[in-house]
Amino acid sequence: MSMFPETTLLKEPSMFWEWVILLAVQATLLCTAAKLVVPEHLLAQAAGLLDMIRIVALIVVFSVTTTGNITICLMNFGTPGFVYGVALCGLAALIAIIVLLKRRRYSTCSMPM
Repeated sequence: MSMFPETTLLKEPSMFWEWVILLAVQATLLCTAAKLVVPEHLLAQAAGLLDMIRIVALIVVFSVTTTGNITICLMNFGTPGFVYGVALCGLAALIAIIVLLKRRRYSTCSMPM
């Protein structure tokens, strides 16, 4: 901040969104761990809820990183390395959302015999 005083207005909001992303990633990891560790017969009713929590948390990560990337680019801040890192985080979240939605769609469909 001392090197770039014009970024001072971004300090407080960035700390809030940093915590939002960290909490969303933690929620995703905890739900994934629960699905991996807890036997499936115990998760029968909660499996759909855990998937929805993971999808919503990843949507939050994607939204925040994409909005942050756009804001940084529009304000002409950041080095390419930082901007690319934020974009890759958003891309990883988007890929995970697509995989989870496809898996959820195929798991609810019955296969014809």
